[in-house]
Order: sequence, then C-alpha cells, then structure tokens
Amino acid sequence: MSRQHQNRSISNKASALIDAALVVAAMTVAYYVRFNVLAGIDNLGTIYYHLFWAVLISPVFVFLYGLMGASNYRSFSTNLTHLLGRTIAASTISVCILIVCVFVFRLVDMSRLLLVLFWAFSTLFACLKTIYLRSHLKKLHMQGLDRLRVVVVGSGISARHYSKGIERDLASPYEIVGSIGMAPVGDSFKLLGGYDTINLTLDIINPDEIVVALDADEHHRLDDLLIACEQSG
Repeated sequence: MSRQHQNRSISNKASALIDAALVVAAMTVAYYVRFNVLAGIDNLGTIYYHLFWAVLISPVFVFLYGLMGASNYRSFSTNLTHLLGRTIAASTISVCILIVCVFVFRLVDMSRLLLVLFWAFSTLFACLKTIYLRSHLKKLHMQGLDRLRVVVVGSGISARHYSKGIERDLASPYEIVGSIGMAPVGDSFKLLGGYDTINLTLDIINPDEIVVALDADEHHRLDDLLIACEQSG
C-alpha cells in the first residue's frame, strides 16, 4: 500500500470517528433545544441518559453512511447533491431504527419532539461536514496536493482522451505521472516505458493507481498487462 493510500485510510477512520461524534453532538443540541429553548420538562432522564443512547446508536449511523456511499466524499465522480441525498437517507434510516427501539420494542423512552430535533441536527451536521470536506479537498487538488499518482497504460486515442481529461480538470484528485505504451499520450506527459518493461517501470514508479486504456488494436495485450498490473500491487 502506498503512503498516499495509507494516509487516506487513516483519514477515513478519522472521518468515521467524527461522524460518531457528530451524532452525539446532535443529541446534545437537540436535548438543549427541546428542554431549554422550548422550555420542555424532561421526565424521562437526564442529558446523560440521552447521550448514552446516542453513543449506542452512533455506530449505526457510521455503518449506514458507509453502506449507502454517504461517506465517500473523495469520489468526485459522485455529484455533491447525490452525496447529500445519501447522507439524508442514511440519517433518516438511522433515526428510524432508534424510533423502532423507542415505540416498538420499548427499549428506551424519549420525547417525540426530541427525536425530530435529533434527526434534523444529525442530518444537518453530517451534510455540513460533507460540504466542508468536498470544498477543502477541491482546494487542495487545485493546489496540486492530496492527489493520487496515476500511470496510464496505453498509447492510443483512449489513453490520450483520459489523460487530457484529467489534465483539464484542475480539481481532479488524480495526477498523471506518465504513460506506458508505444508512444507518449500527449506532449505534456512522459513516456515511462514500453509494454515489454511494464513490470520494471511499475516497480520503479510505484504509482497509487494504474489506468489501462487500450484501443481496439491493442486489446490482444490486455491479459498480459492486467497480470503485470496485479503483480505490482
């Protein structure tokens, strides 16, 4: 695993912990609004009682964020609107699970209005986190930071089209370090080596990602190239 992938693995774990913390924070704010701002009377338990259940339900939020793709904020192929929609759906399902525990299994008792506020704040906090991270990552990518180093395998129209698309997108999370093939994929891209030396080239460059973009007349090389890419890790 490359250092870039290691860093991303650590950041993903930190993001999950933040998601769990935001759930607890949402319950705290919901409790304050329900029983202080709205002057309600808590006959069901103290703030610690509600935070206890928020901590217990937080792994459900984190699991559903991951399952539904809401935590995949690094994927710029996913529209931000769709990402926020997944976040809202995951938060809604998580709160519904808590509601089932409250009203069906009677495992816990909570104010109905507090549950509505908890859903609103947990969804709001998760969406704000997603918006901030996407904006922050976009700024980093435009500065040439936090990008995955990519080697393009191919020298035809497909490889050139992919490489030019990455080059034009300043906010892309990818950086083309060069290509492997019969010829460079563009004037601004370096030819790292030929198909016959792909194993040695990949061992030297050690890219974060490998993109195989062959034209129809090069498809007879596909099996051997895929094997070489898999061997490189």
